[in-house]
Amino acid sequence: MATLTHAREAVVQTLYAQEQGNDKALEQFESHLEERKIKGRKGDFARRLLRGVQKYLPEIDKLLKENLVGWDLERLDKVDKQILRLALYEIFYENQPYRIAISEAIKIAKLYSEEKSRQFINGVLHQIVQKAGLVEKEQKEKEEKEKKGEKEKESSGELGELEEKSETPLTDSKDSPSSPEKE
Repeated sequence: MATLTHAREAVVQTLYAQEQGNDKALEQFESHLEERKIKGRKGDFARRLLRGVQKYLPEIDKLLKENLVGWDLERLDKVDKQILRLALYEIFYENQPYRIAISEAIKIAKLYSEEKSRQFINGVLHQIVQKAGLVEKEQKEKEEKEKKGEKEKESSGELGELEEKSETPLTDSKDSPSSPEKE
């Protein structure tokens, strides 16, 4: 059964073929999806990713160039470049949580790249999301959720304390067995 990772792999392979000068890469993309049984929502997902990376390629490459320390975009391994492009598209244009996008990029790199490339991809993507403030944003959201959870626990704890002090539970009068409506 095809997975979203398989859909991403098909996108990376097609982007790679296009960069290598394969003019029929888009036609082959559809047959590749069929061969790997990537259909329905997963097929639509793959098509959306491919169109999106192609549409925003100049912006994605600019972001990459700005963050490649000591590297030239043209010198990058062509497969690694496609993996980076896809992950960045997902993070910045699909609003995919960065942890998921990076994890998926590493999964694909494990299949198509060397160990050093996986570390490089991971490092570049982490650097970019940190610079973009996504790590900080995630931390603040986590802290806010924790505070909200603590407040909810406190308020439910207060209700429990009130019920313990009262001889009868604090319930709506309709739910009470002695309510005239139920008689």
